[in-house]
Parts: sequence; structure tokens; C-alpha cells
Amino acid sequence: MLQENRKKRAAKAAARAAGYLLTAMTAIFLAVVLSVLFAAVRSSGDIGETGVEKGDILVVWKPAYLFSVPEEGDLVMLETEENSAGEEPFRVEVYDKSRTDMSRIRGKAVWRIPFPGERPEKGE
Repeated sequence: MLQENRKKRAAKAAARAAGYLLTAMTAIFLAVVLSVLFAAVRSSGDIGETGVEKGDILVVWKPAYLFSVPEEGDLVMLETEENSAGEEPFRVEVYDKSRTDMSRIRGKAVWRIPFPGERPEKGE
């Protein structure tokens, strides 16, 4: 009887450990997949007539322009030309075919998360 209880407890513990391991592996997999497909970029300033203000967080769909070209007025994530000290490696701006270099576009802003609390000052 005592042996059977030990075996049952061991089996339950093994099943619980397998469940935790599966959950952890799923979480890691999802984190990797989501980081490949999406990026979050903080707006460094107001972006034209889009309603995006300084400090807002924009969620970017990275593969948006893998097989297509942006339309005029799309909010696109660009890789900055030179990343000097303290400068963000990416920025978001409104796509303008005449002045935006297509080779620097890294995705399309698909969702805006407003800055929580008070807005940072324009000069910050």
C-alpha cells in the first residue's frame, strides 16, 4: 500500500513537472516568434496628422512589406541612417515615396499605445 502511494505521488509529480516544462517551452517559443514578427517603437515626436504624439508606443508588423510596397501615408518603421550615441536604432514616420528610402523600411505600424500619464516635454 505504501509503495503504491509513493508510485502515485511520483507519477503526479512527473506529470506536473512535464506540464511546467511544456508551458515554459511554449512561452519561449511564442516570445521568439513574436519578437521576429513584431517590434515596439516609442515615438520620438508628433507624427503629422496621424494622432501619434511624442512618447506613444507603436507596435510594428515587421513582415508587412516583405512582398509589397507601402502606400502613401502609411506609418512605417525605418532603420536610422547612423546610430549615434543615445539615438534609437529605429524611428517611425509617414511614408512618402519621394523622400523615403525603401531599403531602410523595416515594417508597418499597426497599433498605437498612448503614452500613459503626462506627456514628456517637446524638448526632452
